Amino acid sequence: SSAIIKCDTLILDDRSKSKTYPKNICNNNTSSIEHEATISRISEEKLAKLYEEINSPKNSADYNRLEELRVMIEQEEELQLELMELLEELLKKEPIA
Repeated sequence: SSAIIKCDTLILDDRSKSKTYPKNICNNNTSSIEHEATISRISEEKLAKLYEEINSPKNSADYNRLEELRVMIEQEEELQLELMELLEELLKKEPIA
């Protein structure tokens, strides 16, 4: 068997630091472990472009639609929980003869 562990760090400013020290232990002679680590810094220019893209009207509309769908799913989950609770209550009651 084998395992590959990848660690990615994104540094956004001059104060950010990455202090990740991997500790990989393999007690199986037929297994292997690989570890990869990358540290990247985004320039202020690229970061500004990313913020601009995220805040564009198109992405705002997409975000709003996703938020609407998230709320609908949440409401559906709440309704499912209520129905399950009601069903459990009904199943606990003694049958009427």
